[in-house]
Amino acid sequence: MPESTELEHVRTLASVLKPQKPEPYNGVIDAEACLNFIESFEEYYTILTLNAIHWVSYVVLSLTLDARSWWRTSGLKLETPWDEFREAFITRFTPPDSANRARGLLKTLKQGRQSVAAYTNDFRRHLRLIPKMDKDDALFEYLRGLEKETSKQVRLRQPANLDAAITEATIIHTILFPDGVSQALSAHQSTPEPMAMELDNLRLELNALRQQLQQSSIPKLSSQERDRLRQRGACFKCRRDGHIARNCPGRSFNNLSVSVGAPNSESGNAASN
Repeated sequence: MPESTELEHVRTLASVLKPQKPEPYNGVIDAEACLNFIESFEEYYTILTLNAIHWVSYVVLSLTLDARSWWRTSGLKLETPWDEFREAFITRFTPPDSANRARGLLKTLKQGRQSVAAYTNDFRRHLRLIPKMDKDDALFEYLRGLEKETSKQVRLRQPANLDAAITEATIIHTILFPDGVSQALSAHQSTPEPMAMELDNLRLELNALRQQLQQSSIPKLSSQERDRLRQRGACFKCRRDGHIARNCPGRSFNNLSVSVGAPNSESGNAASN
């Protein structure tokens, strides 16, 4: 197809389809922003079926401010191949240590209570800024950051690559947590532990028994009864021989009930013996 006919074809498609043209680039030093700019225009020109030999001449019209200044002093020309322009552009507007920072973010990235889709999106955002990362390393980091049980199940299936791991993780996580991790953890946290339930039941039983003993307790001692019990060496609490009030079995029960949370209530005459 002659060049003039091709350009006319592009203009016709643009007038019919009217794809959204990407935003201009002002020269901000940002790895993700400059990569998004380049890839957006690659997609835009591909949709328009514009021949790649014209991509540079068109894209420079979308460079503003510092990006325009860079272009004018870069030594690149309108006839420069797209791949050469792409590499020079990304090198200029990507921070020098961006790949190492992205590696650090991948090592600390955890799925937590997110869905697999949200975790995967964050993972891919960091990964695309590490162009030289080994595929096996990327797979390892992805599995490491998954929710613990999901990661174990995916590793048992030994996915061959990252895409396979993402597919497995999505299926497995949905089966393990149909209502989401947050709901599962909330349900687990709201369920009392067996030991806590047993202690609660024990408190209730002790309180009930203690109340029964208090309701059926022996009436308060008179002065004459107190003297007689003292002469016999008997207990002021239960009125029985063989022990005094501080050694009374009833007192031991009261102390036990207090230790597990029952209200503190001591007999007035027990302390006096």
